[in-house]
Amino acid sequence: LLHQEKNNVTNGFEIADSDIQSKKIFVGGLPHDLNTGEFKAYFDNYSSVVDIVIMHDKQTLKGRGFGFVTFQSKETVNNALGKSFHTLKDKFVEVKRAKPKGTSVQNNNNDGIFFPNFACTVITMGFPL
Repeated sequence: LLHQEKNNVTNGFEIADSDIQSKKIFVGGLPHDLNTGEFKAYFDNYSSVVDIVIMHDKQTLKGRGFGFVTFQSKETVNNALGKSFHTLKDKFVEVKRAKPKGTSVQNNNNDGIFFPNFACTVITMGFPL
């Protein structure tokens, strides 16, 4: 087997990590001053948020500009993904389906390939970034 599932136990029920992952979204481009209450309040508009995480630098404790939201249902993830960009604190943030660690080597959207630890040059075809 290439992938081994771990199980979580919540309130006496076992939940496979793959099931949790399918209910999770990645949110990139978060404002650095966004707090967890504001983050949760925005995505609660879609449905019940089970968990939120804003990633922080371990040393400075400053927000790293991205986080994760776990919803109660997979359908809510699809609703949230209906818009690629959302607005939080007057800033556009990008929303994508979360992927388990180690699966980001190739992007399934066929819009590029990610190689960690390699430098790259972005060619914009004359369009400003």
